[in-house]
Amino acid sequence: MLSLRAGSENGQALVEMAIVLPLLLFVIFAMIQFGAIVHTKILMAMAARQGIRLVASRTAGEAVSQVENFLNSNSALPGLHYEVVCRRTLSMDRVVISCDFPVMPMFQHLLGEKVALREEMKSDAYGVPLLGTLVDLFSRWG
Repeated sequence: MLSLRAGSENGQALVEMAIVLPLLLFVIFAMIQFGAIVHTKILMAMAARQGIRLVASRTAGEAVSQVENFLNSNSALPGLHYEVVCRRTLSMDRVVISCDFPVMPMFQHLLGEKVALREEMKSDAYGVPLLGTLVDLFSRWG
């Protein structure tokens, strides 16, 4: 009688593992996917900051090439394509970086095939970086 009972407890553990293991793997892969997206977003913010400094001191073409080199050398995914646009005007410099981050197949029904990431940095004519919220705030008052 004891041997039958011990066998059923082993079966219970197997059933519990069969239920919990897919959920655990889903959470682990979700953390990996989210971490890669956040890493890319932080990398794009760093590149935009560096790009706005370069636009202030060099031509827009030089700034674009250096920002692209920075992104490609530090990217989480080696083949990820970034679109970098640097614009200079008399009153403001602007750097816009965007990319479509691929999503793991298990999350495509939730997020789609790709997540669109975009980072923008602006500076005034004196090379001072402006935050988007401050620009909006001052444009409403002015």
